[in-house]
Amino acid sequence: LKDLGMDDSEVAEVIASHPRLLSYDQENLKPIVQWLKDDLGMIDSQVVTVIVQSPTLLRYSLEENLKPKLRMLREQDFADSQCVSILLRNPKVLGYSSKRWADRMAFLTAQGLLTEVSLCSAVRLNDADFLERFECKK
Repeated sequence: LKDLGMDDSEVAEVIASHPRLLSYDQENLKPIVQWLKDDLGMIDSQVVTVIVQSPTLLRYSLEENLKPKLRMLREQDFADSQCVSILLRNPKVLGYSSKRWADRMAFLTAQGLLTEVSLCSAVRLNDADFLERFECKK
């Protein structure tokens, strides 16, 4: 984490909110950090922001969670800069299931409502709130 430029207080904040990170093998964390930088083009300060906001990101499966969600966004013609914007806005959206992502994206696309902001909102809302917010916009 310090290699990314995190200062001591940021590292302490991340560890305090998710102490299990101390037990993670550093070699398992590096591929996620590299993916954020290499595949999405994030700079170190953006990676730090995402990790501080959602340290659980570091425990997600790169192959089974993170890459498929990025693929979904790219299939909907989101540019990498938009994908970065989504993660900076709310990195916790990556914790929701791929099925939830696909269902919400399909609905928003069909309604002509799919944007960075609407996706962040739609994915994190429970079903009742999602329907209340987006069904009325038909």
